Amino acid sequence: MGGSRGGHKAFVQSSMFAWNTKLKKYVKGGQPEKAMQFFQQLQQEGMNPGKFNFNHMIKACAGLRALEDNRLIHEWIIKKYL
Repeated sequence: MGGSRGGHKAFVQSSMFAWNTKLKKYVKGGQPEKAMQFFQQLQQEGMNPGKFNFNHMIKACAGLRALEDNRLIHEWIIKKYL
């Protein structure tokens, strides 16, 4: 059983890397609205974004001038990581 847990953890870490890469691509490509849609989709599917995703989401919010979304993401960071 221990091996399957390690495999799941590796899968989740790999997925988080892929999500982060996709978010980064949208933000750097000047598509902050797609980054926000993708982020919301992940949340709806029950995925918990990693701390590296937040950097891109804050930039996406800034690009959209979405101050309320930025505030919510900031609050989530504080609750989850501080």
